[in-house]
Amino acid sequence: MANHHSDEHKTVKSAAEMSRIPALDSLRGVAILMVVASHFLPSYVLSGTADTIVGSLGRGGVLLFFFLSGYLIFGNIQRQPLPVFFMRRCFKLLPAYLVNILAIVILGAFVPDSPQYSVSAYIANILMAQDVLRTPLVNPNYWTLVIELRFYMLLALQYYFLSDRRLLAIPAAVFLANVGFWSIYGRGSVLLTYLPVFYIGIEIFRAEHDNWSRSSLARLAVIMLVIAGSMIPFTSEHWPIADALYILSLPLVFITVLRAGWNWAWLSFFGRISYSLYLFHAWVVGYALYQYLEKTSTPLWLQVPLVFGVSFLTACLSYIWIEKPGVNLGKRLERKWLRRDVPASATRRATTF
Repeated sequence: MANHHSDEHKTVKSAAEMSRIPALDSLRGVAILMVVASHFLPSYVLSGTADTIVGSLGRGGVLLFFFLSGYLIFGNIQRQPLPVFFMRRCFKLLPAYLVNILAIVILGAFVPDSPQYSVSAYIANILMAQDVLRTPLVNPNYWTLVIELRFYMLLALQYYFLSDRRLLAIPAAVFLANVGFWSIYGRGSVLLTYLPVFYIGIEIFRAEHDNWSRSSLARLAVIMLVIAGSMIPFTSEHWPIADALYILSLPLVFITVLRAGWNWAWLSFFGRISYSLYLFHAWVVGYALYQYLEKTSTPLWLQVPLVFGVSFLTACLSYIWIEKPGVNLGKRLERKWLRRDVPASATRRATTF
């Protein structure tokens, strides 16, 4: 009985502190470093096979972020009423995102050779409605944020109406819709292709909750195989083999790190600033700085550390001055506006596993 009580307490604590599990911060650190390496090394430092391999790391980093989101968001949406859930997501994502768009506007206005966009494109990007309004991404990295936001909305609706019943019906429907899209256009939809990837993270969460039972691990393995196989036809214009290999391998890394509780302080720090680093490292800082350093004939061996260092510093400042204050403001407003108005039934539903 004592052991059972201890296990139950550990589960509740894990859920309450899920966003700050050190091992997951380390995995975030791995993911963002994969993305940064894929942007800063190929074409500038590497060529040939090495260029291709390192270039594919960005896809692996994005997929790892999607696994982490599936794992964490599924836990959050069970514990949080929907108004709280969406408010926390907004104040986590929007402040740094909007400052990033502002920085792109300023660069476009004052820096020669910077990409120019219409007012409607900026508005669509502010609303994260680029796909709906068919406007370009003012920062190419935004494609993953658009997919993340659609996943939040889809999972919120799914959990509100179905709780955790028939959980795999939605990704199955998305997969079939993508088959239809592929049969018409000869390619997969980016949104429909990557939405099911989040459910691998959800299945890792469920497997952990089921104490890594054989049935839950078997279900996870089947889902991984199906989604990995779908990458071949659906992402034929990008990195299909790399995507498939990452989908088959990175969940195993995820599970190993999670179960072992491995944590490295320096990786955890990169994990904490990963969102700001993801937003600012390439389009706003990295590429522009690379162009400037090339014009000034700066040696290549110095360009890479300079570009990474300035990107890292920018991300740290964004995290300290924008991200954290935005999250803290959201929490204050949440306590003021939402906590007193949350029905008891909604709280019970949100905290039931």
